Amino acid sequence: MHVRTRRACFSGVEERRNTMRKPVRVAIALSAIALVAIMLAVPFYTSTAAAIDSTGTRDTVIYTVGGQDQMKTRNWLPSIANDVWTSDVLGRVYDTVGQTDPVTDELVPYIIKGIDVDGDGTFQRAEKGGFLKGACPLPCADEVTWRRTVVAYYDFNGVLYHDNVQADIGDVMFNYVMQSINPRFNTDLRVLWDDPNAATFPASRHLNIDFLGCGTAISWDLAGTLPGDNNLRCALRYRLQDDFALFYRNTLVGLTLFPRHEFEGTGAGHHPGGADFGFAIYPVTWPVASKRLQGIPTDETAIAPFNYPAAEGWLMTDADVIGTGAFRFGTWSFGAFARVDKYTKYFYGVDPNNPAVVLDPDLPTYIHQPFVDAILFKIYRTTQLGVLALESGEIDFYHWALPPEFVPDLLNDPNVRVWANAEPGFFYMAYNMRRQPFGYTTWPPPAGMDRDPTVDTGLPFRQAFAHLIDKAQIVRVLLQNYGVIADGTVSPANTFWYNGTLPKYAYSTAQAAAILDNQGWVDTNGNGWREFPRLGDSQFDILTPQADYDPIRASAGAMIAAAAQSIGVNVRSAPTAFGAITSAIGAGDFDMFILGWRISGTDPDYLFSFFHSSNANGGQNYPGFYDSAFDATISASRKELDESKRQQQIKYAQGILAQRLPYDVLYYRTNIEAERNDRFVNYSVSSGTIWNFWSVMSIQRPTNLFIHAVPSAPSAIVEGGSAAVSVSVRDQDGAAVSGATVALSVISGSGTFSGGPCTGTNTCTGVTTATGTFSATYTAPTPVPAAPDVEITVTAQAAGYPIDQRKAVVTIFALGTQFLSITPRLNTGDLVPTGESLVFGVDVRDQDGNSAPSSDVTMTVSPSGPTLSPSCTTVSPCPASTVQSGVVFQAPSSISASPTVFHVTARATGTGTAATSTFDFTVVQLTNTVTCPDGRVVPAGTSCQGGPLVPALDVLPVLATIAAAAVIYGIVRNRKKGA
Repeated sequence: MHVRTRRACFSGVEERRNTMRKPVRVAIALSAIALVAIMLAVPFYTSTAAAIDSTGTRDTVIYTVGGQDQMKTRNWLPSIANDVWTSDVLGRVYDTVGQTDPVTDELVPYIIKGIDVDGDGTFQRAEKGGFLKGACPLPCADEVTWRRTVVAYYDFNGVLYHDNVQADIGDVMFNYVMQSINPRFNTDLRVLWDDPNAATFPASRHLNIDFLGCGTAISWDLAGTLPGDNNLRCALRYRLQDDFALFYRNTLVGLTLFPRHEFEGTGAGHHPGGADFGFAIYPVTWPVASKRLQGIPTDETAIAPFNYPAAEGWLMTDADVIGTGAFRFGTWSFGAFARVDKYTKYFYGVDPNNPAVVLDPDLPTYIHQPFVDAILFKIYRTTQLGVLALESGEIDFYHWALPPEFVPDLLNDPNVRVWANAEPGFFYMAYNMRRQPFGYTTWPPPAGMDRDPTVDTGLPFRQAFAHLIDKAQIVRVLLQNYGVIADGTVSPANTFWYNGTLPKYAYSTAQAAAILDNQGWVDTNGNGWREFPRLGDSQFDILTPQADYDPIRASAGAMIAAAAQSIGVNVRSAPTAFGAITSAIGAGDFDMFILGWRISGTDPDYLFSFFHSSNANGGQNYPGFYDSAFDATISASRKELDESKRQQQIKYAQGILAQRLPYDVLYYRTNIEAERNDRFVNYSVSSGTIWNFWSVMSIQRPTNLFIHAVPSAPSAIVEGGSAAVSVSVRDQDGAAVSGATVALSVISGSGTFSGGPCTGTNTCTGVTTATGTFSATYTAPTPVPAAPDVEITVTAQAAGYPIDQRKAVVTIFALGTQFLSITPRLNTGDLVPTGESLVFGVDVRDQDGNSAPSSDVTMTVSPSGPTLSPSCTTVSPCPASTVQSGVVFQAPSSISASPTVFHVTARATGTGTAATSTFDFTVVQLTNTVTCPDGRVVPAGTSCQGGPLVPALDVLPVLATIAAAAVIYGIVRNRKKGA
């Protein structure tokens, strides 16, 4: 389940990621399997029997993933495991105590059920799912102590490790202690240390967490009536030593569970040679009650303290990799493949040993067992080999950002779907500030002198190199415009946090040379190379991935090195094996390198991990950057609970980084991925990739059943203005889907939703009416955001259907600006059989929301094939008043592939800025199909592997049974028009 928000990783994109602890992921969607029977209102849970996620006999479904490299170790603790390839595998095995809603990303109950919101000492029914302390009751004696004291409640019923050992509250306490020792993963735990500003966990191993007990020792409303073992219901009191904006999401809910029983002592026989690793926490039976489940100091003699280096150095076998995640570890064949297998006892609300017993009826509404039986990870050392494997059907998904040159061929393959998403990560060049000429004369720099020009002598060097990077050339030529020029460590796609006023360093070899000349770094011996402190004129390296691993970064390094050489800098671009780069970075043994970060989520708290000086020794501050002003700013941002104030602090922190330049951020990439859509469907996008928790949990064999969520939103709106956003949900027959769950969301800071179930936040979830529609009111932000084109993400899910996700773009204009806006009216959906037609409308309005009937409208359709009536061309545009309704989309009589999506682009001109809106129609070929035993849907008469054909429902009965309201409506309207 891996709750995650913003953990970064260097993978193929980022060669590294902090993935041991995964604060809450940005979850987008899953295929709902909600069973109404188990959602009945009962105290907290219900014991109603239900067969959830049951499957019949079928072939094993294996999902095959191709990647550039293999996992590095089975042990997730050492730094070598902090790469994407290891995390891809182990991230399926381990799980967190908390969960987020797959659509809204709100914190929801899992093992942790909620907190004592009102502070009355009793966990009440209404507090389940509550993850924010309420207001201090008046008169409030101490507001600070009140908000920093949080009691959380856990229920471990149904939670089993993969070796069938029951998880319990001791696992939580153990992991807080063990993960606090690791400098790469303790940044969100320091708020619980005695000194929250310390860089290392103290030898006392004391955490400000109190074990309050389990079962009858705590007050849990109606606990005695709940199914399961009441002694597995426990409470912990957290005493925060400072405010922390991300405490609930990261510290509390985002804790990953490693099995205490396997790491402590002799690990139940798992440790090699019977080695004893000692104990991280006192046993729950310890004679001194106050010490029970507390951290054991390193000088304790009555019981052996935990030997963390031994745990980190443990060379695990396949059998040693044990978690609570949806997949259990299968095997790793070095240099060949790795495999994880579906864990049939994965907890999703029912008793894993007796699924008839429902332990938590809320969980099946947002979590379920995976639909695949195993995931096979295969290695393809070059992108070309990976693409060939995808095209041949050897793999189902290629987990690598595709270079643009592969895109045209893949787009022409009907069995392959190409995804392109802006990702919140970035690619950068970093300097080793531990050595000259890149950084400090003394490292770490003396306190208070980190900006002294006699100490940070490397700043002019870094400024000169900033002018040697032709970012426009990198984006235009290397990325072929599948990316954006970067200026800082937060992507502009992250509109709320992005600082759009950062300094920009123009590409100029002359300016770079002038900076170096001013420092006296010139060629004194006439050999053509400048002399630098420590180096003289000897050569130094920019480490880059090899070209067969990532041609973009390899070429970028070569371009930068060539520019530097042109002004006498003796530097070379050194393409290097990825593992060698990460090893050098971890050891601090490098000059410069080019890598990238893949960021999960939108919160930029990763800046603390990457650049705070406390993380320069053993953490993720790989350049060794010290800046007291940055430290103070980013630390203050973590403590700030007012989001608007925190926003300003984060922007200021970005400004410091742009001036001091521990990184030169090169570009923000469009992440291009490809998968076999003839083999698996039901992917979702999260943090710019389809490789995410909810995709892995929800992918399944293609089915003939689907839903389409067709949004209707204006193409433009004034800042602070409001407009209706409606969504029409139709099934594969064009029939309205009643009761479908629809979620609307925009990036934080990009507007809010209100009306109906909406609560004035940037997300809203509701249910469709009997006509298959859901509506809300969108209010634009003010002032106009840095990225004025706001994407409204629409996600729809209904029981028995794969999820559907669409996006509507709304451009925000400043007050006083004259503009036009187009709202498409597809009230009956967007599905059309070949040869038939569908009626729609285009509503054109001005900046004040008034109809603009005299505006001119043109409409085009691509690719060619369908026709539009009336024909509104640039030569003969249509008055807007004539296209508000009654426009006919006539589908072609045949299509090369079913379904085929056609794009209609409407453009309105008149007074003010013109408006453009593009919306889709899906044309299907009516054919008989059958469903194979493994769930695949194939044309009638096609043989299935491993079993006979099973008759399947299909869109053929659409016209015969007149079940598709959308299609029939379009046909009737068309015939009336022609009568």
